[in-house]
Order: sequence, then structure tokens, then C-alpha cells
Amino acid sequence: MQRVLLLDELGEKFGPVHEYYNLRTPVDAIRLLCINYPEFSRELIESGERGVGYKVIQSETEFELEDMLLPFGSKDLIIAPVIAGSGDGLGRTVLGVALIGLAVATGGVSLGATGFVGASGIPLAASYSTTMAAIAIGGNIGIALTLGGISQMLSPQPQEAPQFTPGATSTDRGPGSIVRGSDGRQSYSYRGAINSVGAGATIPVVFGKALIGGHIVSADMQVTDESDPLTQWIKTPSPDTMRIQGEKLDSVFKETSGIKSRSLSASDVNSIIGGSTTKYLAAPHQLNLTSNTRQQVVGGNIPGEFSGATDVSKFQIAFRLNNGLYDEIAGAGSTKVDGFVTFKIIVENTDLSSTPDVATIQVTAQGLMSGSQSYSWVHWFAYGKIQHKDNYLVFVEPVDYSANLNINTLEVLQVGYYFVNP
Repeated sequence: MQRVLLLDELGEKFGPVHEYYNLRTPVDAIRLLCINYPEFSRELIESGERGVGYKVIQSETEFELEDMLLPFGSKDLIIAPVIAGSGDGLGRTVLGVALIGLAVATGGVSLGATGFVGASGIPLAASYSTTMAAIAIGGNIGIALTLGGISQMLSPQPQEAPQFTPGATSTDRGPGSIVRGSDGRQSYSYRGAINSVGAGATIPVVFGKALIGGHIVSADMQVTDESDPLTQWIKTPSPDTMRIQGEKLDSVFKETSGIKSRSLSASDVNSIIGGSTTKYLAAPHQLNLTSNTRQQVVGGNIPGEFSGATDVSKFQIAFRLNNGLYDEIAGAGSTKVDGFVTFKIIVENTDLSSTPDVATIQVTAQGLMSGSQSYSWVHWFAYGKIQHKDNYLVFVEPVDYSANLNINTLEVLQVGYYFVNP
């Protein structure tokens, strides 16, 4: 599927987004727009009288008219009206009549004895009679440009190679020039008598015996400094690098993307593990990060406000990352950089047959820790209260994580109400 985007007044008249399948060239998109919207061709033809041209853009490249016959590509094709004399020059601006002419020249629409005729041979609306002359002119322009472009592709005329002295300043437009090599200019990478062309030139085939120079087909250059070995870590790994919802936490609750969060010390962790009237996990619950489904942490024994014993605004859940957290910048053995883990906290009410979610919170933890380091924190938020409904389930659903994160490194330490003082 390919998309064609019409900007400004074109989008207002004919819709901003158009989706087609298996377009071979950009001109196919123009042809289909003309067929689907009979007024589209009139708009393109008459816009030239108002001093309006068009820029056709794909992958940040502005097309000339002959580029409309290139393969379509995977990116969106953008057609934008441009007013003549708008300030920075028209650049690669194409007249609407030329676009229609190219569509006529390359098939799909044509001029018949009864007027403007589609690919099926059926005459289109008689209202096109006033624009036939303009279409014919555009068709001639399109045919000339198309045939000229094809002849250049079949038999390009080489330019005389300029004299090049090694070490001298070149008048070339830079090593990234699209004509470098194809016009005989020498490559910056190699110099010498045997190198007759730059990168990107056509490779000749010689039959029989001949004395020829060399042609560089491809080249690779790597610069290393053995005195500066590869850095193992991008920075010193430490729990201090951890960020929850983009915030560095401390021992006091702070707002983090609509919920309250704080870090937990080793003594905090020891005090909250174990059962009590406000805590519901006897031991930490391991999570499998490779399973992107809801993983139940606590069953339906969590009461809500109907019991009179709890307050839904005091709900808390604590987590711990074991075995470090990092990623590698370019695969195994490369420099270690910040890793991350993203997951959802979900609270459901089980007293209703539909078991609706009463809270869904997405959390992202990121940082750089070695395999021997860990980090613990707690979230405090309120979930939705349902009158006279008092049984709840708590789930955690993994969303995404760093490639080098151990799949069982995230665990839920505790669930309950106000087990960490605010």
C-alpha cells in the first residue's frame, strides 16, 4: 500500500490522504487521482493561469518531471501547491499541465474523438472540452520529456573528464555529489594513474587482450587507535543512574506522570516483605518480561472501600530490578549504554461479569546498572471506586524491554495500602 498526500488547497478540495496499491511510478498516482476525481485534472491545468505550480516530494527529494517515471518507492508521495515568486525560488517546481501531459503520454488517459477518454475507452464528462487544448499541450511536453529521458538512460553522452592534479583543489561539488564518478571525476579516496574513475561509475567489460587501468568497485576504511581501547560502559554503572518515568527518585514521594513514586532503601525492602493487614504478598512475585500478557500478581482477596477497612486512594505497589539494567550500543561486546523496561499496572474489579479495569498505569524504568546491582521503588496511586463492589485483582503486563535485560529480572515486591509512609 502506498500513500499520496495532497497539501493545502489540493487537500481541501480532494482530500489530504489517498491510499493505493501497487503503484509502479509517481505518475500512476496522478493518473488515478484524475480518474477518481474528474475535477483534479482541471485544477492542475488551470492552476498555471493563477501562477501556481507544484512540488512533488518523496523521501525529502523534490522530483523533476522526468523523475515521475521512476519506481514509486515505499515513502509517502507529497504533492504541494507552490505560488510563483513565493520567496526562496521555485526550485524543482512542476507545472500542473505538465503533470497531466505526462499522464496522457504514458497511458491511462488520452484524448479521443469524443473528448477526454479514460483507460477503459469510455468518454469522461463533456465539461473537459474547455481544457482539451491545454491537455494536448501538456501531453506534447510530457512525451518530449519522457522520450528525452529514455534516450539519455539508453545512451548517455559522456562529458569530457576534467584535468585533475593530485593535491590540487577540485571544482567538484563535493564527495557526496551524485555525478561523481559518472562524469569521469576522480575519487577522493584513491589517487593515481590506475584509477580512471571515481566510485559510482559504470564498469566496462573488455573482450580480448587489452592493457587497462584499474576501477575501484568498492572500498572500506576503518580507523582505529590501539592506545584508546573500547570503553566498556558509557558511564559509571550505578543505581543512581535510574530514572522512573524520566524522574530521579529519592526517599520522598514525588509526582511522576500522574502518580507518586519514591525509591526504596535496603531497609525499606526488608520491612515491607511479609504479610500484614495492609500487605498482600508473602514473598516477591517474579515477572516474565517475554510474555506480553497480563500476569496476575494478587488474586481477588484485595478489598476496596466497601469493606470499610481500606481507602482506594492509598493503594501502593513496589517493584525491584535485579541483575542490573543495560543495553549494548552495537551488539555483544560493545559499549554498554542505558537499558529500559516498560510495563503496565492494571487493577480489575471481579464483582462485575465484565471485570472492568479500574486503573491502568504505564511505567518506564531506565538506567545503567551492572549485573550485580539492583534498584527498588514504590508507586502510590488511586484506582476507580465502584460502589458496593469489593473484590479486586492486580496484574502487571510487560510492554517492552532492553535486549540485554534478564527476562526474570523484574519482580513485584509488595502490594497493599500505605505500607510505605507518605
